[in-house]
Amino acid sequence: MTTEHVLKSTAILLLSCPDQKGVVATIADFVYRHNGNILHADEHADEGSNLFLMRVEFDPADFDIDLADFARHFDPIALLCARGTDQPNCLTSAQVDAVRKIREVLGPTDPAKAPHGTIRREFGQTIMVNAAHASDAPENAQREMGIIRIEENNFRTLIENWLSQK
Repeated sequence: MTTEHVLKSTAILLLSCPDQKGVVATIADFVYRHNGNILHADEHADEGSNLFLMRVEFDPADFDIDLADFARHFDPIALLCARGTDQPNCLTSAQVDAVRKIREVLGPTDPAKAPHGTIRREFGQTIMVNAAHASDAPENAQREMGIIRIEENNFRTLIENWLSQK
C-alpha cells in the first residue's frame, strides 16, 4: 500500500500588537467565523515590552475572504488589538505559501551563494551569521536556534553602517 504525502496549501497570519487579554480568542474567532480551520498556532508575550506575537497557520480552502483582501477585513480586529494603548497599530500578514515567499526574500543560508538583493546577500556575513532566520515549524526553530551563535551576530551594526552609507 502506497501513501502519498500531499502538501496542503496553508495561509499564515503573523500578528504583532500590545499584549492584552483576549487576543488569542479574538484571532481564533475571526478565523472560525470566516470558515478557516486553524492547523497550528504559537504565541508569545514579552512582559518587558508589553509586546504580543502570534503565528497562526490555517487552511484557507473554505475561507470566505480572499487573502488578497485580508487586511481590509482584518482592520477592525487590528484596531481592537491596539485599543487603549499608546501603540497605534497592529501589524499583520496573511498569505498562502508564506514560508516559500519569506525564503525567497531571505535567500540561501550561505550569504556567498545568495542572489544580489536578498537579505542574506546584503547583510549576512557567514553561513552562521547570515542576518535572518526563518523556520517552517516550531520544532525546527527550536533545533535550529540551538546551533545559531547569536553572540556573533552584529546585525544592528551592519544595518547602521549600511544606512550611514546612503
